[in-house]
Amino acid sequence: MMTDTRDKAREQRVRRLLDNQGYILRKSRRRGWPTPDDHGQYMILDARSNIPAAGWRYDLDLDEAEAWATEDVPD
Repeated sequence: MMTDTRDKAREQRVRRLLDNQGYILRKSRRRGWPTPDDHGQYMILDARSNIPAAGWRYDLDLDEAEAWATEDVPD
């Protein structure tokens, strides 16, 4: 249970980081086996255009989403 709480807190932290940069962290609703178009994890969307910026098939895990959010990329 402690790891669930930490994971939720970490997910919220990543959401805030991305929100401040103009992106949205979207978690797949899919449960069970992955399909070709949905791997059941996370996608990062541009908040203005609603176009995926990373994880086109919900194929980012939370570590990858966090790394993407904390990259030092010039605008």
